[in-house]
Amino acid sequence: MILSPLIQIPIFKRLIPSVVKRYFKLIGKNNFTINYENINIIINLNEPMDQLIYFQNNYEKKQINFLLKKIKTIKPNFFIDVGANSGIYSLFVGKNFPTTKVFAFEPIKKTFKILAKNISINNLKNQIKIFNIGLSDKIGELKMKAQIKNNYIQKGGFGVADKDEDLRFLHKETAKFITGDSKLNIINKKIFLKIDVEGHEFYALKGLQKLLKNNSIFLQIEIFDKNFKKVNSLLKKNHFKLANSIFSDGKTDYFYSNF
Repeated sequence: MILSPLIQIPIFKRLIPSVVKRYFKLIGKNNFTINYENINIIINLNEPMDQLIYFQNNYEKKQINFLLKKIKTIKPNFFIDVGANSGIYSLFVGKNFPTTKVFAFEPIKKTFKILAKNISINNLKNQIKIFNIGLSDKIGELKMKAQIKNNYIQKGGFGVADKDEDLRFLHKETAKFITGDSKLNIINKKIFLKIDVEGHEFYALKGLQKLLKNNSIFLQIEIFDKNFKKVNSLLKKNHFKLANSIFSDGKTDYFYSNF
């Protein structure tokens, strides 16, 4: 993070991360804790997301800044984080809005352990409730996939595998899923709902129909291009209107509201 101004120079953009990663590998240090924008997080420099945070002091800042401003304005009762990963969004909300209850869902066991540790070292156990489970349109186990680089399984790339997808060169494991409506019995509340599930967004929404119909919701959702038409159609049927979109770090997040 100290090197973030220097790393903007093209010649150093690849050189510095490469040298630093080799150094930590040499001394056998993989995970370590840093302070990022006043939250403590455990990072691993094999993770692309963690590299952005460590070397450039930046990860989805446009989205997070928009989220924090919106929460300050709408004052939701709940922040629901579907696909929480290591918990960056949940931690920011928990730290900045202590009266907002946070529910975070993360199906991958290894990632869930990091999420739990991040919440613990930020003293947010009483505010953030975590679930080692994914959200879909049915209850059961689904096959998950992730990229492998230098013999390291990248937690940021985990997603539900398509039925006929070629998984020969990917990491594979199964994870438990439920419908959101079977867990979240919330009615007549104001909710900020964030969904980032690597292509499974349509099915996550299908399992949240009661929540969508019975609450005032502001939604942040990453939608894969191939899924946009059907996801947008599903949201329109539930009286959601597109409020904003932000392209950052190679992906687009869309913001919808039903109020």
